Amino acid sequence: MELINVKDLISELKKKNIDLGKGDPYNRLRYYTKIGWIDHMIRKKDNNGVVVGHYPINVIDKIIEIESLKQEGKNNEEISSYLKEKQNN
Repeated sequence: MELINVKDLISELKKKNIDLGKGDPYNRLRYYTKIGWIDHMIRKKDNNGVVVGHYPINVIDKIIEIESLKQEGKNNEEISSYLKEKQNN
């Protein structure tokens, strides 16, 4: 499984004009994880031996999809239902 560290994930999302809201984007990622929209991050050491959080690379597409649903006016419950249904199919 290919992983991307949190810092690079946030950078990639910004390059794709994905707005993670006001404040620290890391907190938005934690919230999405808490409510089950994205997978839990995996902690692993970087090249300097520092433990850093990593997400599966496919989380980029999932966050883009979530933000698109939000732009369409979907509320959290509707987004959760959509993602759950998509996962089951």
